[in-house]
Amino acid sequence: MSETVPGGLLPTERKLASNDSRTLTDHEAATLDRLVTTPSLYRETKKTIEARGIGAPFHVMSIVTPFGRTTISWDGRLIGTSGAVADIVLGKG
Repeated sequence: MSETVPGGLLPTERKLASNDSRTLTDHEAATLDRLVTTPSLYRETKKTIEARGIGAPFHVMSIVTPFGRTTISWDGRLIGTSGAVADIVLGKG
């Protein structure tokens, strides 16, 4: 799901920009299952690479499983265990 949200402090309305779904491959599903059982996913410090700037996409991902819960916000490219999860979910893996 993607929202378009204006920047700044103006009190304006959020708008749904897109809503996509896809079926994970067997490999992606097995990898995602393994990653969500990794304790570091729920406690690691967010790390990003690549240039970030005005107008760059900003992401928020909430992960809720029987193994833990975390909400991660980032722009740029997320790395680490949470980055691997984001790559699968966003279809970049």
